[in-house]
Amino acid sequence: MAQVARRFPVPVLWPLLLALGLLVACMQAPFDQGALLRAENLRAQSLALIAVAGDPYAGRAADAAALLAAVQAERDAAAQAEGNETVVQQWDTILAADGPYLGGVLARWQAAGTLGEVFRTEAAARVAAAFDALIDTEKAKQQKG
Repeated sequence: MAQVARRFPVPVLWPLLLALGLLVACMQAPFDQGALLRAENLRAQSLALIAVAGDPYAGRAADAAALLAAVQAERDAAAQAEGNETVVQQWDTILAADGPYLGGVLARWQAAGTLGEVFRTEAAARVAAAFDALIDTEKAKQQKG
């Protein structure tokens, strides 16, 4: 059976793919240097608080609440930018009280009263990695912008 050459897709697809790529690029939230700096600052604050989670939670409850409020505020600000869904999802993951990241670590600290050194070390690595992923996402906007 003879094959029929398909000439239609190639010339038509390239402009369509280019247009789709431009549309997707335009849908991404623009780079925000302030958001990047705040994320880096919240990362440092989070790791500093986890480092002292061997102390009783009651003595650091105000610090934990303030940190969670600051992270929530940053998440809410990110949600205001169109095309920022990935960053918002990353903030939600960091904040989840039932997750392995900041929200979950602070919830466990509150419930247990103190956290052991091994747990704090492992938790700090997880929280740092989550923030690093978010920071990398913010930096990628700068490279595309």
